[in-house]
Amino acid sequence: MSNTGMIMSLGNSLKKPPAKYLITYGGGSNSGAVYDIQQNYLDVTSTFQPSNLTSWAVSHEHLLHPWQDNGYRSKYIGFGGYGNSSAIGGAIWDVSNFDRQWTGYNNYEGTVYNLSGSNGYVRHILPQGNSGNFFWFQAENTAETHVNKITNPSSSNVSGQASELITNTTYQAMTWGDYIFYHYHPSGKGVYLASFNKTTGATSNITSNTSDIVTNNMDMVPAISKSGNVIVTVSDTPTQNNALLMWDTYNITEYTGTSPYDLSSPTGLSYPSISQAGNNIEALAISDNDRYVAASFRSGSDPYWGIVVWDRDDSNTAKNITIPAGSSFNSRPRSITFFPDNDTFFVGGYGNAPNCLCSVSQGTYTRNLDNFSTGAEDLIAGSVLGSTVLPEDWRDGF
Repeated sequence: MSNTGMIMSLGNSLKKPPAKYLITYGGGSNSGAVYDIQQNYLDVTSTFQPSNLTSWAVSHEHLLHPWQDNGYRSKYIGFGGYGNSSAIGGAIWDVSNFDRQWTGYNNYEGTVYNLSGSNGYVRHILPQGNSGNFFWFQAENTAETHVNKITNPSSSNVSGQASELITNTTYQAMTWGDYIFYHYHPSGKGVYLASFNKTTGATSNITSNTSDIVTNNMDMVPAISKSGNVIVTVSDTPTQNNALLMWDTYNITEYTGTSPYDLSSPTGLSYPSISQAGNNIEALAISDNDRYVAASFRSGSDPYWGIVVWDRDDSNTAKNITIPAGSSFNSRPRSITFFPDNDTFFVGGYGNAPNCLCSVSQGTYTRNLDNFSTGAEDLIAGSVLGSTVLPEDWRDGF
Protein backbone atom coordinates (compact mmCIF):
# COMPACT_ATOMS: atom_id res chain seq x y z
CA MET A 1 0.00 0.00 0.00
CA SER A 2 1.23 3.51 -0.79
CA ASN A 3 1.94 6.07 1.90
CA THR A 4 -1.20 7.87 0.82
CA GLY A 5 -3.23 4.69 1.15
CA MET A 6 -1.86 3.95 4.62
CA ILE A 7 -2.64 7.46 5.82
CA MET A 8 -6.17 7.29 4.49
CA SER A 9 -6.68 3.80 5.93
CA LEU A 10 -5.81 5.11 9.38
CA GLY A 11 -7.91 8.22 8.87
CA ASN A 12 -10.98 6.26 7.80
CA SER A 13 -10.91 4.25 11.05
CA LEU A 14 -11.40 7.44 13.10
CA LYS A 15 -14.62 9.34 13.63
CA LYS A 16 -14.94 12.09 11.04
CA PRO A 17 -15.70 15.66 12.16
CA PRO A 18 -19.23 16.76 11.27
CA ALA A 19 -19.92 19.08 8.36
CA LYS A 20 -20.01 22.77 9.28
CA TYR A 21 -20.41 24.96 6.18
CA LEU A 22 -21.90 24.45 2.73
CA ILE A 23 -20.50 26.86 0.15
CA THR A 24 -22.27 27.25 -3.17
CA TYR A 25 -21.47 29.25 -6.30
CA GLY A 26 -24.17 30.42 -8.67
CA GLY A 27 -22.76 33.47 -10.34
CA GLY A 28 -24.31 36.92 -10.36
CA SER A 29 -26.04 37.84 -7.09
CA ASN A 30 -25.55 34.29 -5.76
CA SER A 31 -21.77 34.23 -6.08
CA GLY A 32 -20.24 32.43 -3.17
CA ALA A 33 -23.08 31.86 -0.72
CA VAL A 34 -22.19 30.29 2.66
CA TYR A 35 -24.65 28.27 4.75
CA ASP A 36 -24.19 27.01 8.32
CA ILE A 37 -25.21 23.36 8.14
CA GLN A 38 -25.46 22.99 11.92
CA GLN A 39 -27.76 26.02 12.16
CA ASN A 40 -30.41 24.62 9.81
CA TYR A 41 -28.54 25.93 6.75
CA LEU A 42 -28.65 29.52 7.98
CA ASP A 43 -27.30 31.93 5.36
CA VAL A 44 -24.11 33.36 6.92
CA THR A 45 -22.67 34.76 3.70
CA SER A 46 -22.39 38.27 5.15
CA THR A 47 -19.95 36.98 7.81
CA PHE A 48 -17.45 35.62 5.30
CA GLN A 49 -18.13 37.08 1.86
CA PRO A 50 -15.22 39.08 0.44
CA SER A 51 -15.77 42.00 -1.91
CA ASN A 52 -13.92 40.43 -4.84
CA LEU A 53 -16.53 38.30 -6.54
CA THR A 54 -17.16 37.33 -10.14
CA SER A 55 -19.97 37.09 -12.67
CA TRP A 56 -20.76 33.78 -14.31
CA ALA A 57 -20.74 33.52 -18.07
CA VAL A 58 -22.68 30.76 -19.81
CA SER A 59 -23.13 27.94 -17.26
CA HIS A 60 -19.80 26.21 -17.91
CA GLU A 61 -18.08 27.50 -14.79
CA HIS A 62 -17.27 25.48 -11.68
CA LEU A 63 -16.43 25.98 -8.04
CA LEU A 64 -13.32 23.90 -7.37
CA HIS A 65 -11.77 23.12 -4.01
CA PRO A 66 -8.90 20.58 -4.05
CA TRP A 67 -9.52 19.21 -0.57
CA GLN A 68 -7.73 16.26 1.02
CA ASP A 69 -7.69 14.84 4.55
CA ASN A 70 -4.14 13.46 4.57
CA GLY A 71 -2.30 16.64 5.43
CA TYR A 72 -3.14 18.45 2.19
CA ARG A 73 -5.77 21.05 2.96
CA SER A 74 -6.28 23.79 0.44
CA LYS A 75 -7.17 27.17 1.90
CA TYR A 76 -8.32 28.41 -1.51
CA ILE A 77 -11.55 27.90 -3.44
CA GLY A 78 -11.62 28.79 -7.14
CA PHE A 79 -14.62 30.15 -9.08
CA GLY A 80 -14.81 30.35 -12.84
CA GLY A 81 -16.34 33.40 -14.48
CA TYR A 82 -16.06 36.46 -16.71
CA GLY A 83 -13.27 38.99 -16.37
CA ASN A 84 -13.72 42.74 -16.13
CA SER A 85 -11.57 45.64 -17.40
CA SER A 86 -9.22 43.29 -19.24
CA ALA A 87 -8.77 41.12 -16.14
CA ILE A 88 -8.77 37.35 -16.27
CA GLY A 89 -12.15 36.04 -15.16
CA GLY A 90 -13.13 34.24 -11.99
CA ALA A 91 -12.29 34.67 -8.33
CA ILE A 92 -10.46 32.95 -5.49
CA TRP A 93 -11.46 32.84 -1.81
CA ASP A 94 -8.99 32.29 1.01
CA VAL A 95 -11.10 30.40 3.60
CA SER A 96 -8.43 30.11 6.30
CA ASN A 97 -10.20 32.55 8.65
CA PHE A 98 -12.63 31.06 11.14
CA ASP A 99 -15.02 33.84 12.07
CA ARG A 100 -14.33 36.84 9.88
CA GLN A 101 -14.32 37.90 6.24
CA TRP A 102 -12.47 35.65 3.82
CA THR A 103 -9.97 37.35 1.51
CA GLY A 104 -10.97 37.37 -2.14
CA TYR A 105 -8.98 37.85 -5.34
CA ASN A 106 -10.36 38.48 -8.81
CA ASN A 107 -7.52 39.88 -10.91
CA TYR A 108 -4.92 37.38 -12.06
CA GLU A 109 -2.92 39.48 -14.48
CA GLY A 110 0.67 38.37 -14.00
CA THR A 111 4.23 39.07 -15.09
CA VAL A 112 4.26 36.30 -17.67
CA TYR A 113 0.78 36.22 -19.15
CA ASN A 114 -1.56 39.17 -19.67
CA LEU A 115 -4.99 38.73 -21.13
CA SER A 116 -5.65 41.12 -23.98
CA GLY A 117 -9.12 42.52 -24.35
CA SER A 118 -11.98 42.41 -21.88
CA ASN A 119 -14.23 39.73 -20.44
CA GLY A 120 -11.66 36.96 -20.21
CA TYR A 121 -13.81 33.88 -19.71
CA VAL A 122 -12.34 31.24 -17.35
CA ARG A 123 -14.13 27.93 -16.81
CA HIS A 124 -11.89 26.52 -14.11
CA ILE A 125 -9.58 28.02 -11.53
CA LEU A 126 -7.71 25.15 -9.90
CA PRO A 127 -5.90 26.07 -6.67
CA GLN A 128 -2.84 24.08 -5.61
CA GLY A 129 -4.10 21.39 -3.27
CA ASN A 130 -1.56 21.65 -0.45
CA SER A 131 -2.35 25.21 0.65
CA GLY A 132 0.36 26.49 -1.67
CA ASN A 133 -0.32 29.85 -3.30
CA PHE A 134 -0.29 28.71 -6.92
CA PHE A 135 -3.34 28.17 -9.08
CA TRP A 136 -3.94 26.99 -12.62
CA PHE A 137 -6.47 28.50 -15.02
CA GLN A 138 -7.47 28.50 -18.67
CA ALA A 139 -8.61 31.66 -20.45
CA GLU A 140 -11.29 30.23 -22.72
CA ASN A 141 -11.45 33.05 -25.26
CA THR A 142 -7.72 32.66 -26.01
CA ALA A 143 -7.43 28.90 -25.29
CA GLU A 144 -4.47 29.80 -23.10
CA THR A 145 -3.44 27.97 -19.95
CA HIS A 146 -1.31 29.45 -17.22
CA VAL A 147 -0.19 29.13 -13.60
CA ASN A 148 -0.06 32.20 -11.36
CA LYS A 149 0.68 32.91 -7.72
CA ILE A 150 -1.01 35.18 -5.21
CA THR A 151 1.79 37.32 -3.80
CA ASN A 152 0.20 40.25 -2.00
CA PRO A 153 -2.97 39.79 0.08
CA SER A 154 -3.48 43.56 0.17
CA SER A 155 -3.92 43.82 -3.60
CA SER A 156 -5.07 41.80 -6.57
CA ASN A 157 -1.64 41.70 -8.21
CA VAL A 158 -0.03 38.34 -8.81
CA SER A 159 3.13 37.07 -10.42
CA GLY A 160 2.93 34.39 -13.07
CA GLN A 161 4.72 31.29 -14.24
CA ALA A 162 4.11 29.83 -17.69
CA SER A 163 2.47 26.43 -17.75
CA GLU A 164 4.05 23.51 -19.59
CA LEU A 165 0.74 21.72 -19.97
CA ILE A 166 -0.62 21.16 -23.46
CA THR A 167 -2.29 24.36 -24.67
CA ASN A 168 -4.73 25.51 -27.37
CA THR A 169 -7.42 22.98 -26.50
CA THR A 170 -10.36 22.51 -24.15
CA TYR A 171 -9.34 21.13 -20.78
CA GLN A 172 -11.08 19.08 -18.17
CA ALA A 173 -8.81 19.04 -15.12
CA MET A 174 -8.60 18.63 -11.37
CA THR A 175 -5.82 19.29 -8.85
CA TRP A 176 -4.70 17.14 -5.91
CA GLY A 177 -1.83 18.22 -3.72
CA ASP A 178 0.97 19.27 -6.06
CA TYR A 179 -0.56 17.36 -8.99
CA ILE A 180 -2.92 18.13 -11.85
CA PHE A 181 -4.80 15.30 -13.56
CA TYR A 182 -6.28 16.35 -16.89
CA HIS A 183 -7.63 15.15 -20.20
CA TYR A 184 -8.46 17.20 -23.22
CA HIS A 185 -10.34 17.53 -26.49
CA PRO A 186 -9.61 17.40 -29.39
CA SER A 187 -6.81 14.95 -30.25
CA GLY A 188 -8.59 11.89 -28.98
CA LYS A 189 -6.29 10.05 -26.65
CA GLY A 190 -4.86 12.11 -23.86
CA VAL A 191 -4.91 11.55 -20.11
CA TYR A 192 -2.07 13.32 -18.34
CA LEU A 193 -0.64 13.78 -14.88
CA ALA A 194 1.32 16.97 -14.27
CA SER A 195 2.95 18.51 -11.21
CA PHE A 196 3.35 21.96 -9.68
CA ASN A 197 6.89 23.02 -8.87
CA LYS A 198 6.72 23.87 -5.16
CA THR A 199 8.93 26.94 -5.61
CA THR A 200 8.04 28.41 -8.98
CA GLY A 201 4.60 26.96 -9.68
CA ALA A 202 5.70 25.72 -13.11
CA THR A 203 3.75 22.68 -14.31
CA SER A 204 5.38 19.74 -16.04
CA ASN A 205 3.83 16.67 -17.63
CA ILE A 206 4.97 13.60 -15.74
CA THR A 207 3.51 10.98 -18.04
CA SER A 208 0.45 10.12 -20.09
CA ASN A 209 -1.99 7.28 -20.44
CA THR A 210 -3.34 6.73 -23.94
CA SER A 211 -6.65 5.19 -22.88
CA ASP A 212 -9.38 6.33 -25.23
CA ILE A 213 -10.76 9.31 -23.33
CA VAL A 214 -12.59 11.44 -25.87
CA THR A 215 -14.84 14.01 -24.26
CA ASN A 216 -16.80 16.63 -26.15
CA ASN A 217 -18.39 17.83 -22.92
CA MET A 218 -16.92 21.24 -22.15
CA ASP A 219 -18.43 21.23 -18.67
CA MET A 220 -17.11 17.96 -17.29
CA VAL A 221 -14.19 17.84 -14.85
CA PRO A 222 -12.69 14.62 -13.45
CA ALA A 223 -13.30 13.63 -9.83
CA ILE A 224 -10.34 12.73 -7.60
CA SER A 225 -10.90 11.13 -4.22
CA LYS A 226 -9.42 12.74 -1.12
CA SER A 227 -6.95 9.84 -0.88
CA GLY A 228 -5.79 10.43 -4.46
CA ASN A 229 -6.30 6.70 -5.11
CA VAL A 230 -9.51 6.89 -7.16
CA ILE A 231 -10.03 9.02 -10.27
CA VAL A 232 -13.23 9.05 -12.33
CA THR A 233 -13.93 10.71 -15.65
CA VAL A 234 -16.44 10.42 -18.50
CA SER A 235 -15.91 8.93 -21.95
CA ASP A 236 -17.74 10.21 -25.00
CA THR A 237 -16.41 7.67 -27.48
CA PRO A 238 -19.02 6.12 -29.83
CA THR A 239 -18.96 2.87 -27.85
CA GLN A 240 -18.65 4.38 -24.38
CA ASN A 241 -20.90 7.41 -24.50
CA ASN A 242 -21.60 8.56 -20.93
CA ALA A 243 -19.66 5.64 -19.46
CA LEU A 244 -17.66 6.39 -16.33
CA LEU A 245 -14.02 5.37 -16.48
CA MET A 246 -12.48 4.73 -13.07
CA TRP A 247 -8.81 4.46 -12.16
CA ASP A 248 -9.08 2.23 -9.09
CA THR A 249 -6.39 2.16 -6.36
CA TYR A 250 -4.58 4.60 -8.64
CA ASN A 251 -1.95 6.02 -6.23
CA ILE A 252 -1.52 9.47 -7.73
CA THR A 253 1.85 10.03 -6.00
CA GLU A 254 3.43 7.04 -7.78
CA TYR A 255 1.72 7.21 -11.15
CA THR A 256 1.34 3.68 -12.54
CA GLY A 257 -0.35 4.34 -15.85
CA THR A 258 -2.80 1.44 -15.51
CA SER A 259 -5.90 1.36 -17.68
CA PRO A 260 -9.18 2.55 -16.16
CA TYR A 261 -12.09 0.28 -15.24
CA ASP A 262 -15.22 0.91 -17.29
CA LEU A 263 -18.22 1.33 -14.99
CA SER A 264 -20.42 1.42 -18.11
CA SER A 265 -24.05 2.44 -18.21
CA PRO A 266 -25.79 0.51 -15.42
CA THR A 267 -28.41 -1.88 -16.78
CA GLY A 268 -31.99 -1.49 -15.65
CA LEU A 269 -31.47 1.95 -14.17
CA SER A 270 -32.44 5.40 -15.34
CA TYR A 271 -29.21 6.57 -16.96
CA PRO A 272 -28.23 8.43 -20.15
CA SER A 273 -28.11 6.16 -23.17
CA ILE A 274 -25.66 6.26 -26.08
CA SER A 275 -28.36 7.80 -28.27
CA GLN A 276 -28.70 10.84 -26.01
CA ALA A 277 -26.60 13.98 -26.18
CA GLY A 278 -23.01 13.67 -25.02
CA ASN A 279 -23.36 16.38 -22.42
CA ASN A 280 -25.88 14.51 -20.28
CA ILE A 281 -23.43 13.79 -17.46
CA GLU A 282 -23.27 17.01 -15.42
CA ALA A 283 -21.22 16.24 -12.30
CA LEU A 284 -19.10 13.54 -10.64
CA ALA A 285 -18.13 12.98 -7.00
CA ILE A 286 -16.36 10.40 -4.83
CA SER A 287 -17.16 9.94 -1.14
CA ASP A 288 -14.45 10.81 1.38
CA ASN A 289 -13.78 7.12 2.19
CA ASP A 290 -13.43 6.17 -1.52
CA ARG A 291 -16.48 3.91 -1.33
CA TYR A 292 -19.12 5.66 -3.45
CA VAL A 293 -18.94 7.18 -6.93
CA ALA A 294 -21.86 9.45 -7.84
CA ALA A 295 -22.87 10.89 -11.22
CA SER A 296 -25.67 13.35 -11.94
CA PHE A 297 -27.20 13.66 -15.40
CA ARG A 298 -29.87 15.34 -17.50
CA SER A 299 -32.83 13.48 -18.96
CA GLY A 300 -35.24 14.21 -21.82
CA SER A 301 -38.34 13.23 -19.81
CA ASP A 302 -39.74 13.69 -16.33
CA PRO A 303 -38.11 14.07 -13.76
CA TYR A 304 -35.58 15.56 -16.26
CA TRP A 305 -32.49 14.71 -14.22
CA GLY A 306 -31.13 11.93 -12.05
CA ILE A 307 -28.32 10.56 -9.89
CA VAL A 308 -26.65 7.14 -9.99
CA VAL A 309 -24.37 5.92 -7.17
CA TRP A 310 -21.89 3.05 -7.56
CA ASP A 311 -20.71 1.11 -4.48
CA ARG A 312 -17.02 0.17 -4.87
CA ASP A 313 -17.24 -2.08 -1.78
CA ASP A 314 -20.00 -4.12 -3.42
CA SER A 315 -18.56 -4.99 -6.85
CA ASN A 316 -19.49 -1.54 -8.20
CA THR A 317 -23.21 -2.22 -8.03
CA ALA A 318 -25.24 0.85 -8.92
CA LYS A 319 -28.57 2.33 -7.87
CA ASN A 320 -30.70 5.34 -8.70
CA ILE A 321 -31.33 7.97 -6.05
CA THR A 322 -34.93 9.17 -5.81
CA ILE A 323 -35.00 12.92 -6.41
CA PRO A 324 -37.59 15.72 -6.76
CA ALA A 325 -38.47 16.50 -10.36
CA GLY A 326 -36.97 19.35 -12.32
CA SER A 327 -38.98 21.47 -14.71
CA SER A 328 -37.47 20.78 -18.13
CA PHE A 329 -34.64 19.14 -20.07
CA ASN A 330 -32.51 22.12 -19.12
CA SER A 331 -32.62 21.10 -15.45
CA ARG A 332 -28.90 20.62 -14.98
CA PRO A 333 -27.50 19.10 -11.74
CA ARG A 334 -24.08 20.74 -11.94
CA SER A 335 -22.50 19.83 -8.61
CA ILE A 336 -22.30 16.92 -6.14
CA THR A 337 -20.57 17.25 -2.78
CA PHE A 338 -20.28 14.46 -0.18
CA PHE A 339 -20.42 15.22 3.54
CA PRO A 340 -17.80 13.73 5.91
CA ASP A 341 -20.27 11.05 7.05
CA ASN A 342 -19.77 9.35 3.63
CA ASP A 343 -23.54 8.95 3.21
CA THR A 344 -25.06 12.43 2.87
CA PHE A 345 -24.39 14.48 -0.25
CA PHE A 346 -25.60 17.79 -1.63
CA VAL A 347 -26.56 18.12 -5.27
CA GLY A 348 -27.30 21.46 -6.89
CA GLY A 349 -27.83 22.88 -10.33
CA TYR A 350 -29.63 25.42 -12.44
CA GLY A 351 -32.45 25.57 -14.97
CA ASN A 352 -34.79 24.55 -12.13
CA ALA A 353 -32.80 21.51 -11.11
CA PRO A 354 -33.53 21.21 -7.37
CA ASN A 355 -30.85 21.87 -4.77
CA CYS A 356 -31.27 19.06 -2.29
CA LEU A 357 -29.66 16.75 0.26
CA CYS A 358 -29.53 13.03 -0.52
CA SER A 359 -28.68 9.86 1.38
CA VAL A 360 -26.89 6.93 -0.26
CA SER A 361 -28.08 4.42 2.35
CA GLN A 362 -31.71 5.57 2.08
CA GLY A 363 -31.53 5.84 -1.70
CA THR A 364 -33.47 9.09 -1.78
CA TYR A 365 -33.30 12.81 -1.27
CA THR A 366 -33.96 13.75 2.36
CA ARG A 367 -34.45 17.49 2.06
CA ASN A 368 -35.27 19.96 -0.70
CA LEU A 369 -33.35 23.17 -0.01
CA ASP A 370 -34.49 25.00 -3.12
CA ASN A 371 -36.99 27.80 -3.62
CA PHE A 372 -39.11 26.93 -6.63
CA SER A 373 -40.75 23.52 -6.31
CA THR A 374 -43.65 22.15 -4.29
CA GLY A 375 -42.72 21.73 -0.64
CA ALA A 376 -39.52 23.74 -1.06
CA GLU A 377 -37.88 24.94 2.14
CA ASP A 378 -36.53 28.09 0.53
CA LEU A 379 -33.10 27.96 2.16
CA ILE A 380 -30.85 28.04 -0.93
CA ALA A 381 -31.93 30.45 -3.63
CA GLY A 382 -30.80 30.57 -7.22
CA SER A 383 -28.56 28.48 -9.43
CA VAL A 384 -25.67 26.36 -8.17
CA LEU A 385 -22.72 25.81 -10.51
CA GLY A 386 -20.55 24.26 -7.83
CA SER A 387 -20.31 23.57 -4.11
CA THR A 388 -18.01 22.36 -1.36
CA VAL A 389 -18.48 21.31 2.26
CA LEU A 390 -16.14 22.38 5.06
CA PRO A 391 -15.97 20.14 8.16
CA GLU A 392 -15.55 21.60 11.64
CA ASP A 393 -11.77 21.13 11.49
CA TRP A 394 -11.30 22.55 7.98
CA ARG A 395 -8.40 24.77 9.07
CA ASP A 396 -6.24 21.92 10.40
CA GLY A 397 -3.01 21.65 8.41
CA PHE A 398 -2.88 25.26 7.18
